[in-house]
Amino acid sequence: LKPYLTSDEADEIEATFSNTSTGMTRYSNTITHQTMHENSSSVTFRVIKEGKIGIAGTDNISNDGLDKAFKTALGISDRMKPTKKFPGLPEGQEYESMDTYCESTVQAGQAGRIAGIKKVFDLAKKHDLNVAGRFKSGETEFMIANSKGVRAYQPFTFFDMSNIVMHPTFSSFSAAIGRDLSKVDFDKLAEKAVEKTVKGINPKEIDTGKYDVVLEPAAFGEVMEWLGYIGFTSKSIEEGTGFMYEKFGEKILGDNITIYDDALDTRGMSAPFDFEGMPKQKVTIIDSGVAKDVVYDTYSGSKMGKKSTGHSLGARGMAHGAMPMNIYFKPGQKSLDEIISSVERGVLVTRFHYVNGFLHTPTAKMTGMTRDGLFLIEDGKIQHGLKNMRWTDNMVRILNNVAAISKEVEAIPAWWGEAGAYMLPAVHVKDFEFTGKSDH
Repeated sequence: LKPYLTSDEADEIEATFSNTSTGMTRYSNTITHQTMHENSSSVTFRVIKEGKIGIAGTDNISNDGLDKAFKTALGISDRMKPTKKFPGLPEGQEYESMDTYCESTVQAGQAGRIAGIKKVFDLAKKHDLNVAGRFKSGETEFMIANSKGVRAYQPFTFFDMSNIVMHPTFSSFSAAIGRDLSKVDFDKLAEKAVEKTVKGINPKEIDTGKYDVVLEPAAFGEVMEWLGYIGFTSKSIEEGTGFMYEKFGEKILGDNITIYDDALDTRGMSAPFDFEGMPKQKVTIIDSGVAKDVVYDTYSGSKMGKKSTGHSLGARGMAHGAMPMNIYFKPGQKSLDEIISSVERGVLVTRFHYVNGFLHTPTAKMTGMTRDGLFLIEDGKIQHGLKNMRWTDNMVRILNNVAAISKEVEAIPAWWGEAGAYMLPAVHVKDFEFTGKSDH
């Protein structure tokens, strides 16, 4: 790629390269029905000519393929208008050294995935339950370089497993994501989903209304992913749509709420730099309920008088602004079991789906459905399964009503996959509103 970076056909030039090897195993009806392996490589060019930006990519990394992509990027830039307040590409940077590549994950391969899946199968079969899910693992290397001195390279490994254990009347869920597959406790994953499914068989119905609710990390992750998108981004402040807009320095959430983004924390899906080669930084977003900051890339920062925090989505993600991809939520002092035992009457939620966070972004009003494990809590004990419910509520209000936060945290995958994950606890919230019922 060096010849392209030194070309005199553009004022500034950036090239990114990724090379990924992924294995995927899918299963349904407690049968492994698909195993596949994919190798993919791609290069993306971003060129700047007199403030005009052209972007083009290719998965044909031969000399001819690269030439064509580079010329396409140049041609696109010729047809664009100058991008206002674009600060130019970053200059050379220094990065924190970190180990994001685990040989054990690569060595496990298909055999390791099958062995983990079998443990879930074996326990489910003992209870006449079915299992469906998918399990992927692999390795990737990512490089970014530009004509102003950025030279960044990092290899990564990753895995992501998701299980749904099913009875004709009920289902439950367990999952794991990370970089080191050797640390996964497959017995625990199997027990979690199987035991909850057995306990939830023949679920009952409850009335709509406000309840004490315990959101397990997977459920809380659906909410936090939306909050990250509508409230913690530079774009939400630039456009005035986020719930922290014009509220920095003000207390907007409960005293027990501290949220930050930190890709340098190796407990999660860590990374030393973002997709334009800027060093990752820890950003405190909410500190004891007080709105502190959002994340920026170089372009959004230049428009808003801020410096990049290392949260670029890359050339293709410029229009979306910066994005927090490694959110951490400060844990509490109680275990999840202790939190459940403190609830006189309430609901335990395993996870959500069909969440819509666009109802009213200034108050973070959202709606969604429960799935794969809804339970009634009475007198501090899980009593029985419940039929799924629709909920609609204001997350700013909810995060002012957090009664307890678990000391355990889990890595929760988000839509961007192996590029990041949220590290989240379970939370006990007061007056969470269920607005509709289902018949299953």
